[in-house]
Amino acid sequence: MANLHFNTDSGRQTIALIGSLCSELETQLSQLRTNVDTLVPAEWQGNSARQFQSEFEGLANVLDSIISSLNRLEGQLNAEITNWEDVASQLSG
Repeated sequence: MANLHFNTDSGRQTIALIGSLCSELETQLSQLRTNVDTLVPAEWQGNSARQFQSEFEGLANVLDSIISSLNRLEGQLNAEITNWEDVASQLSG
């Protein structure tokens, strides 16, 4: 028979870290987008500026996708913890 174990307190700490990371990434990315939108074209003009802005937008979209994936994983982990705690409650009650 398989031995199953899940320290849900550690799981909740992981959820908190993921949430904190996502929040910080969202804040920093928003500030960076604002800075780049101000920089190009107001403070920096030309082909290299447009190339920079285009590359930045591509990377920002990748970060948006990563944040979304992390948020999804956070939800999955939370659901798993809830499931484990529900089963533990039923077994002990």
